[in-house]
Amino acid sequence: MRKPVDKVENIMSPQVVTTDIGEEVDTALDKMKRRGVRAIVVTEDEKTRYVLSMLKAIQKTKKGNALSLMIENMEEVKTVRSGTLVTDVYDDLQKHRLLVVNDKTNNMVGVVSASDLIK
Repeated sequence: MRKPVDKVENIMSPQVVTTDIGEEVDTALDKMKRRGVRAIVVTEDEKTRYVLSMLKAIQKTKKGNALSLMIENMEEVKTVRSGTLVTDVYDDLQKHRLLVVNDKTNNMVGVVSASDLIK
């Protein structure tokens, strides 16, 4: 088990898998499969907007549909800043599948999920 850490950047996954909202759902699912993740960050105009889980993508889509048709099935992105204490994100992780970690200049630098707490 991991020793106690105090900041989200110490437990986050720095490899963020993203897809643009204009892409097809099949493309997003393929990215998730290739990268071994169960959720993907959806961007719009180069800004993080949503998180789409693999399960929702499989359940709610038809082949060839654009991600933009699935907005009601996506979770809005919750962001936290680098330097945030891990204890301060526990409640957010109960409500959100992923938390996007941004640096001081608001650039995405990683994601945190509940499984990152126990690595």
